[in-house]
Amino acid sequence: MISDKLLGPKVRLILNKFLPPIFMDAMQDNPEASVHMFESAQENPELVWNDEAREKVQAVVKRMKLSHYETQKDNPDVLWKLPHDFLVVYADVEGQIMIGGVILKLFIQQPSWALRRPREFVVALMDRFDNLISQAAPNGEELETVTQASVCLFLAQSGMADMVIADWLHLLPC
Repeated sequence: MISDKLLGPKVRLILNKFLPPIFMDAMQDNPEASVHMFESAQENPELVWNDEAREKVQAVVKRMKLSHYETQKDNPDVLWKLPHDFLVVYADVEGQIMIGGVILKLFIQQPSWALRRPREFVVALMDRFDNLISQAAPNGEELETVTQASVCLFLAQSGMADMVIADWLHLLPC
């Protein structure tokens, strides 16, 4: 369903409210692997998933299902809608700095991790860095983490530095 050209984008947007984005990519690429990923514990720069996170999603879905069922008993024509501000917050990543779908604290610990979307991550990381150094009073801890992640990235994956140079070289004045 997520691969469907008509419904897929809407399904992806809704599922992103419940699950980390890596699950949608896995569902599209290999549905069987996404089920295995959902059922197993993972901790890497792109995903922190364990029993607690899985149980939280299941409890939220069950609660929403029961609530909608009760509403439908009174009015069978009522349609289910997800609240605009709805988002499942996972305790293990709450408060962590996440850029481009990557948890920086874990990336700093595993800088050679093969990222799913390295270009997207580098662009988001450099944008955040630029934004932080442009501020009059940046958050020092966030700036330190973003800087450390940038250094780790370019030391462990030197090809990424070449990509940044190639992508932004044309922006320099001649």
